[in-house]
Amino acid sequence: MNETYQRAMLNSYFKAYQPRLDYWNQIKNHAVKLADERLSAKRITQHKKQISEILSALAHSEQYWGFPGVARYQKLRQLFEKGDYPEF
Repeated sequence: MNETYQRAMLNSYFKAYQPRLDYWNQIKNHAVKLADERLSAKRITQHKKQISEILSALAHSEQYWGFPGVARYQKLRQLFEKGDYPEF
């Protein structure tokens, strides 16, 4: 292996948190939009679908992280599933 390839492999290894951070930022962005009462039903459905998919993707790995933690993740999931979007 050449040095550039090794460095790239190490960088991807040490940045394992980045996809998770991206997911949480996407959830935040969709949640802000979802709380906007002026959205059309179509847009609400789109944001709900995106959030649901991201929460499902995080479900398996979130137990390995200290923050926000499994309890908070589950609370967010419950708020979302209840449709309490402003609180979510």
